[in-house]
Amino acid sequence: MVFRQSTESRGMRLDAYLARTGLASRKEARGLIRRGAVQVDAEVCRESGCRITSERVTRGEEIVASPAEEMLLLLHKPTGLSGSRDDRETPLVFDLFDEALRRCALKIAGRLDRATSGLRALTTDGDLVHRLTYPR
Repeated sequence: MVFRQSTESRGMRLDAYLARTGLASRKEARGLIRRGAVQVDAEVCRESGCRITSERVTRGEEIVASPAEEMLLLLHKPTGLSGSRDDRETPLVFDLFDEALRRCALKIAGRLDRATSGLRALTTDGDLVHRLTYPR
């Protein structure tokens, strides 16, 4: 289940915008922008710091969807998967997701070890993680 709040971006840097959509990492996005692979309102933009408000962003012929400002995923973690992002601890919970979701800055609320299954909340909202995991 995916919950997304407002998808409208106001004044976000172009490289951050592309990274938040899951299209590329921030570093990869800067490379795409430098190479002229990204268009803003049908014009090639080579400035990573270009601010996006309500423009139409495309990569080639593909429209880049506006990034979600907040995302919440609820997942029943099966046994045998690690909740870490460290590739040395494979297999990871994040391997269950498609490439776009893997690139999102999802944080896991709480911990379950590899041998335990259970409900996990993954979100881009750091304040929510704090509220769910801290006793106050």
